[in-house]
Formats: sequence, structure tokens, C-alpha cells
Amino acid sequence: GGRLSASTSVVLVRQIGSALAAAHERGVIHRDIKPHNVFILEQSQGYPLFVKVLDFGIAKILGDAELPGAGHTLTQTGSIIGSPPYMSPEQIEGSKHVDLRSDLWSLGVIVYESLTGQTPFRGNSFVAVGAAVLAGKYRPVTELRRGLPPAIDDWFAKALCLDPGGR
Repeated sequence: GGRLSASTSVVLVRQIGSALAAAHERGVIHRDIKPHNVFILEQSQGYPLFVKVLDFGIAKILGDAELPGAGHTLTQTGSIIGSPPYMSPEQIEGSKHVDLRSDLWSLGVIVYESLTGQTPFRGNSFVAVGAAVLAGKYRPVTELRRGLPPAIDDWFAKALCLDPGGR
């Protein structure tokens, strides 16, 4: 539905982030965070908006080497799965080492889109979107949406860092 207010975007990022943190604490990586998998209820449970993260169909349960106490994956590792505009660089490359930082990347893309009305990395095909993601170049949010604090560009620089260690 286009751009959201900064205050609504903050509510969304906090609630999506909280849902992801709960999943990550249990060793579950969503791997397909995108707007279609974020369900928003209006005026529920004391919040003006209440967010539910849906569709864990391609989730990964971290194995022993990644998180003590977990054991298997729900989908084959090394496969390219997800929705291209929201996929992290490591997902696009088909890495076996996709972890919670991939979900953080996707959350960054959703927040970017909520503030600007467009995704940071675009193209007419999977290959074009993938190339844009791997190039890591996007317009700063403050160029597309006047009135936002300059520090938000620093937040996006971390959220959309090509190196998972920088997220």
C-alpha cells in the first residue's frame, strides 16, 4: 500500500524483530521474511497494530555445529530458496551457512520498503535482482524520504551489509 509513516515502521520493525528473536532463540531461521509473510492486525492486544510472522515453510533449524540442542533442517541446505527481493546475499549465493543474520537482512529490506515504497534491490528477473543484491548498492533512505534522521542511513548500512558479520 505504499510508504508507511516512520512511527508505523518503527512499530513493525520492533514486532517483527521480536518474533524473529523468539524464533532465533529456539534455533529457527525463517529464511523467507517478506511482506506477504507478515500479517498485520489492527487494534489488537493493546497495540495499534499487532504483527504476526507467518509461513515457516522453508525455515531452517540450526544444527549442532550452529546451535546446541538443535538437529535438522526442514529443507535441503545449499538450495536457493526464498523471494529474490528479500533474500540475503548468502541465500542468493546458495550458501550452506545461512543463519539468523539472513533474517536480519530481510527485515532491513522490509523496513526500507515500508519507508520508501520500494525495495532497495530491484530487477526484472531473479538474476538481475541477485546481481543488484550482490553489488550491495542502494539509494540511501534519506534521499528517497525527506525528513528522516540521517542516522537511519547508518542503520540500513548495517542491516544491508553484504558481510553477515556486519549485520
